[in-house]
Amino acid sequence: MRSCIYCKGLLRPRRIEHMHRWAGQYCLIKNVRADVCGQCGEIFLPPASLKAIDRVVEHGRPTATVSVPVHDLRALTAAPSRG
Repeated sequence: MRSCIYCKGLLRPRRIEHMHRWAGQYCLIKNVRADVCGQCGEIFLPPASLKAIDRVVEHGRPTATVSVPVHDLRALTAAPSRG
């Protein structure tokens, strides 16, 4: 088994959900093959997964659409403090 380049933990094959940015939009890709570190949780995508992601966002059709809340930290820091 391979080890994590950051913490040297063992990498385990998993299927994950991956948020991918493509042409200025975000896509949620499900069932992506990845190697995940059992110690620190770092995710490594093999070249075959990256190629499959590129193909599906370029030519595939979404199987679902989700709504995602958006938060802006700048808006929080610009607000006057209450104290």
